[in-house]
Parts: sequence; structure tokens; C-alpha cells
Amino acid sequence: MITVYDEKNNIPNWVVYSDRAILAKEHILYLYGHVEFNSLTQNLQLDCIKTNKAKLNLVNQDIESNDQVTLHGPNFNATGINMHGNLRKKNTLLEKVKISYDIQNEKKKPSLVTYSCPFGY
Repeated sequence: MITVYDEKNNIPNWVVYSDRAILAKEHILYLYGHVEFNSLTQNLQLDCIKTNKAKLNLVNQDIESNDQVTLHGPNFNATGINMHGNLRKKNTLLEKVKISYDIQNEKKKPSLVTYSCPFGY
């Protein structure tokens, strides 16, 4: 487990879990097995990132994974491969994406909409 901090305010904003990790000399953390990035910030559009292998640059907080990745947000789930993103800039790019949206309506029960995007998210 590792906690990632916001560099400006020095508050924790992500906690990262994996079964195994290797720290390289270049401040790169290689994560293996049940890798999860969980947001500690309430106002993010992204709550959790899950994959089996990932690389985290501890200096600039870039993240990468060539495996299947699942993104969870307040009203959506997305799966894809080849994730590239940054925990500070709060951006993530996936290829071969499938997204499920949970559309809330006050008068009706929630419905689930699925969308596939071959170009990325």
C-alpha cells in the first residue's frame, strides 16, 4: 500500500494497493496483482482504477498499464486496455473502451446505458 499526496496542499488524495511491488532506481514503482488506485478526494469524477499490472512514476505521478483496466466513477464503469494517465492532472486515456452509465431520474428507477468507444476515453 502507498499513499499519494497532493503536492501543493500536502494532503493524501490517492491510496494504491497491489499484491506485489518493485521500486526501481528511477523512482518508478512497478505494481503486480490486484492493483487498485482509490481516490481519497470526494469531488473527483473517478473513484477507483483497477488492473492487474501498472507502473507509477512517484515523481510526476504518471500511471500506465498495458493490461485490462476498469475505471469506476460515481455514475459509470469503464473498461479498456493501454491506460495512460496522471493522478495529479486527473486524466486517463484508455483504448478499446466499453462504458456503462447509470442514469438517475427522480421519478423513475435508475437505468443502465452501455456505450462502446473503439478510439479511447
